[in-house]
Amino acid sequence: DNWKQKKAAIQELQQLAKVPKLASGDYRELGSTLKKLMGHSNLAVVADAITATGVLAKSLRKDWREYAISLTKVMLEKLKDKNVMVTRSTQNTLLEVGTYCISLGDVADDLVSALSHKVPKVKVGTLEWLSKAIAATEKAQMQSLAKQLMPAMTKTLEDSTPEVRAAAVSAVAVYASVLGGLGHVKGLDKLDARAKKKLEEQVVS
Repeated sequence: DNWKQKKAAIQELQQLAKVPKLASGDYRELGSTLKKLMGHSNLAVVADAITATGVLAKSLRKDWREYAISLTKVMLEKLKDKNVMVTRSTQNTLLEVGTYCISLGDVADDLVSALSHKVPKVKVGTLEWLSKAIAATEKAQMQSLAKQLMPAMTKTLEDSTPEVRAAAVSAVAVYASVLGGLGHVKGLDKLDARAKKKLEEQVVS
């Protein structure tokens, strides 16, 4: 298993895909290859496979959507990685995938699972992505997702890890801002006054 060859091949793919628009086609095999490489033992290969997913999202747009949805689940899990190179490429790629080819509704179930992950880093990374993605999503779509996403998000406001709570305040505040204020967010009645005040300070109405 020559990881250097694999790394070189992925980097070549990235260069080829760095165009404004790639031709439509069947990219199933490429999607499953990248998924496999995300589980590789060499972390440089993993990071490059994740980065390539973002590059393809940008150049294939909706033609990459089907594969991006299944790869997002894998990438959310990668947020727990101890390797900075892997987590950084994951965070960047999630942003690109969310910007160019999938909607939050496409991966809502995966987001809910990630928000209850036993590893705090996964919750933090997911909330950070949500903060940025929600801000760029139309109000109507966020309203339709509130029932599914909001309970999992508000639960993280009371997480035992400070970093998770801080990321949760930012994400819920962005969500509330998009919806039109904290009054549109259900499930805050049990929240302590300090946490509520932090939320209020960040909401833009």
